[in-house]
Amino acid sequence: MRLRSRKNWLFGLLALTVTVAILVRMLDVFPAYINDVIGRSLPVVLVIVGISVMLRNRVPFGGIIAIILGGVLVAGVSTTAFSVREDQNRDDNRIEIDEEMGDQIVLLRVRLQTLATDVELVRAPAGSDDRTVRTLFLGSMESDISAAYTEEADRTATLALTEQRPNPFPMLEAVGRGTLLVELPPGMPADVQVNAADGDVSVNFTGVDLERLNVDVNEGDVIISLPDYEPTYSRPEETLGTWRVGTGALTIRIPEEIAARFDMSQSSGPDPDYDPDVYNLLFGRDILEARNFDTAETVIRYDLVVQRDGLSVDVTE
Repeated sequence: MRLRSRKNWLFGLLALTVTVAILVRMLDVFPAYINDVIGRSLPVVLVIVGISVMLRNRVPFGGIIAIILGGVLVAGVSTTAFSVREDQNRDDNRIEIDEEMGDQIVLLRVRLQTLATDVELVRAPAGSDDRTVRTLFLGSMESDISAAYTEEADRTATLALTEQRPNPFPMLEAVGRGTLLVELPPGMPADVQVNAADGDVSVNFTGVDLERLNVDVNEGDVIISLPDYEPTYSRPEETLGTWRVGTGALTIRIPEEIAARFDMSQSSGPDPDYDPDVYNLLFGRDILEARNFDTAETVIRYDLVVQRDGLSVDVTE
């Protein structure tokens, strides 16, 4: 009699749960993403019933064990499903943002913060408006880009672009990766900062007046093409930024006219890939420095926090 009561209690609870869940979905009581969670959770009931029947009369507290195993199984399946979806590129959400700078602006600061998105920064095509920053985001409906543009009294402007999740529980069918393209106006000195959680980053600043660059990528490959440009808002002995790459490779393309010094004292791993005729690896592999650094007309300095075996430095003509 005690076993039958326990069995009736379990099936009664499951039947009540299913009924309430279906009723809530039909009445649209909750937002769409909550209804999506409820819909994805309903199959767990069948899992619990099946496990409960298998364990009945064989294992004490079989109903409770069934609930726990069902929850673990559904959590694992859901995690796998989201992982597969997150690796797929989406383009159903298109966001274009154009910001025109005032005539008095002499320095543009760009601040990017992204989630599961590949980022590309380039100089605007020839013939474009040299006072406008153009941004194009293609991604899923579960990603949104917020923009904040300000102009200061010191004649500088700041454009901050931040990727956000509009829903705390994203809908499975809408999850996916995005791409973010930012075109910088030629002839405008730029101070750029990129913070990316998961995604490849390509920074092609050929023809851009790059003053400073900070890059922090948790997971993804990074390619940085530096311009033939001497920063005017910094002294030669100043470090112009830090490039940190967690999991991924860093490729640096630098014009032969520019002599660079890369501080790798916080990096790890074996030697990077570089041309020993152009660069020297100094101080116990902590510094990678151009051989003509002390005599070159234009010098730049950056700090690197990378896996050295994933670092390559290419000199371009």
